[in-house]
Amino acid sequence: MTNYSHSADTLLKKLETLEEENEFLKAKYEHDIAEWKQAEKAIQNTILELEKSNSEKEKFFSILAHELKSPFLGLLGLTGIMDIDSNKLSLEEFKLYSSAVHKSMENLYKLIENLLEWAKLQNGSIAFSPQELCLFDVFLESKESIKLRALQKGITIINEIPENYKIYADEKMISSVFGNLLCNAVKFTQKNRRIIVRAKEREDGMMEISVKDTGIGIPRDLVGKLFTLGEDVGREGTDNEPSTGLGLMLCKDFVEKHGGKIWVESKENYGSTFYFTLPGLKNIPMNGGKVSAGPCILQLNQSKES
Repeated sequence: MTNYSHSADTLLKKLETLEEENEFLKAKYEHDIAEWKQAEKAIQNTILELEKSNSEKEKFFSILAHELKSPFLGLLGLTGIMDIDSNKLSLEEFKLYSSAVHKSMENLYKLIENLLEWAKLQNGSIAFSPQELCLFDVFLESKESIKLRALQKGITIINEIPENYKIYADEKMISSVFGNLLCNAVKFTQKNRRIIVRAKEREDGMMEISVKDTGIGIPRDLVGKLFTLGEDVGREGTDNEPSTGLGLMLCKDFVEKHGGKIWVESKENYGSTFYFTLPGLKNIPMNGGKVSAGPCILQLNQSKES
């Protein structure tokens, strides 16, 4: 009887050991399965990202080839006339062609600049260095790049951004955003009109900036395509200026890099307003003064119009 009890105890212990080993193997198997599923999901995500990246690169090079070809063909045509018919052209005709060449070169330079900035952003070679900035000063600096073109069209750029508004952002990126939005506003606004730039603090801590023009507006079917790579949204400005839409795509990437959003409200023949948000800082009163309640109340010593 004692031997039987001993054998039963030994058998029970072996069974318990086997059950423990079975539980261990089961847990290890489930863990391995979970890891395998995670690895499979990571691989699938990587494949999707690579496919998306390759698709965007294909679209980018397609845009690059198409958009660079057109201005170069135009330049070749103009310079060809100036070369072959130089002895036949009057001084006024020569000035006209020279002006057209210069305008084409300016547009081509802006296009290449946007292409290079976008390409650097995609491959991560643009340093992201956010810092505390005065929004008013960043705008004033950015406005200089489009000031001459605005003067040529008789367009007034009104700055209604309070001097004490602060943002936390990368200065080069935000200057590029302002530059592109102002360039578009001037491009699609008729002569002798105005563009208004405003900013306001939101309850969520973001700063909302708007660039409002009084131009030709955007067709409804184009509004949803403006910030998408590969969509054909290019059209001529009010003075026959070419447009590709690449600048807006760059604006979107730069704004989203800051955790912000960009959108547009537009009506044909009435103009467009582009909005974007950036991380804001608490208003800082200047020279010990009080913070004004609204962006239009501050009396600024600096000129607010171009």
